[in-house]
Amino acid sequence: MAQLNLYRHWRGLTPDQRSAFAKIAKTSVNYIENHLIHRRKTPQAPLIARLVTACKRTGMQDAAEADLLVWFFKGASSKKKAKPVRG
Repeated sequence: MAQLNLYRHWRGLTPDQRSAFAKIAKTSVNYIENHLIHRRKTPQAPLIARLVTACKRTGMQDAAEADLLVWFFKGASSKKKAKPVRG
């Protein structure tokens, strides 16, 4: 598997390329910027597939669904968990 990094790929795109990417993925630039590249939300399978297609069409030829899933879940597992509130 290749080291896929959606954040770096997205940041390397021009504003026009970002708009095209979002259109291919059938989502908005704002949703990608606010939720996906920062891994705040993990997309469902249909969006993962469209994101991979968008990656491939914008220069990341070796993108694969498995790599993107690993990238999302790796980020989710590395986030700090909230400490319980003691009362």
